[in-house]
Amino acid sequence: MGCNGCNKTEEEKQAERERVARLQREYDAEVEEAKVLGKPMPHLGRQVFNVAKSATKFVASGFEMSDKETRDDRLNSCLRCDSFEAGRCLECGCFVALKTQSLAEECPLGNWSEQ
Repeated sequence: MGCNGCNKTEEEKQAERERVARLQREYDAEVEEAKVLGKPMPHLGRQVFNVAKSATKFVASGFEMSDKETRDDRLNSCLRCDSFEAGRCLECGCFVALKTQSLAEECPLGNWSEQ
């Protein structure tokens, strides 16, 4: 059985190369923007790993959601943190508003009081 790319036409291969190059440029722009803000985001591979880990923990918890008070406490902690920028955590790359909703989640810096 051959690889999927072996059956592609040259046009399809070129389109795929252009798509990958565009994604890399977008990622590089995000990294540069984060550097301007003072700290780079984790590498894209690390962010993907973190999302997969979070999803696994959420499923394993039985989809347990945090209550409003816990979410608010977590968000307030993040808002005061130097690693919070434009709605994201610069330590793990998460979207804080989403991460704070899962009861199974933890702050990568240990800043959430219930831990």
